[in-house]
Amino acid sequence: MFNTRQKMDETKAIRIFRKTKEFFLSDVFQKEVMEEIFFKKYGKKEKIYPDVSVSFILKAEKPTLYCRFHSSYYATSDLSSEKSSSEIDGYRTWYYRYGQWNEPLIELPLDESSTDAD
Repeated sequence: MFNTRQKMDETKAIRIFRKTKEFFLSDVFQKEVMEEIFFKKYGKKEKIYPDVSVSFILKAEKPTLYCRFHSSYYATSDLSSEKSSSEIDGYRTWYYRYGQWNEPLIELPLDESSTDAD
């Protein structure tokens, strides 16, 4: 978890998210973080990759305004069968939520060209 005391706006949040997404997709993350840290601590029986989220509070006063990005390693949330747990997305597909915490997640385009924060 990373915390900052800087004022956050949507443009900054998207910029930080893009760098974080690059990290999640990197070999360093897969090898060093997942294999050498996460699975050594949590992968006792089987290796089930966690969902990941990058969340920002854009406005702390009520009503709180959030900006959240979410991804899964798997293509489906149903991991009950060997077939479904073998369908891998590898954190390539991301979803975005802006507003209240209960707003629906919206899928981001793979190239993210629809976001203006470069």
